[in-house]
Amino acid sequence: EYEGFFGTNYSVVALFDSDLEKINKATKRGIPILDVKELAEEIKKSSIDIIVLGVPASVAQSVLDQVVAIGIKAVLNFAPMQFYVPEGVKLKTVDLTVSFDSLSHSLVASEIEIESK
Repeated sequence: EYEGFFGTNYSVVALFDSDLEKINKATKRGIPILDVKELAEEIKKSSIDIIVLGVPASVAQSVLDQVVAIGIKAVLNFAPMQFYVPEGVKLKTVDLTVSFDSLSHSLVASEIEIESK
């Protein structure tokens, strides 16, 4: 469970999953894990503005289309793919490969610096 949101102005109101082992349980902080089938209802009920999309690439566009149809206008995405995003919807993709590349480059640069001393 990501601790970074706590103590900020952001509230994590629910998590959604299709795994029957996780549905109707809660996180350590008491955030409910709901069936993904309840997504539309919960978004409307809880006045959710931003959604974090952490699904397999094979279903990411479909899930994005669903949340946009419900009225979500801002999405933080972790799926490694390009999306069709309608006008008026803000999408920010976190590409973990870029972070790995940066770390790898830093390691190589550190090794070169050590060797040159």
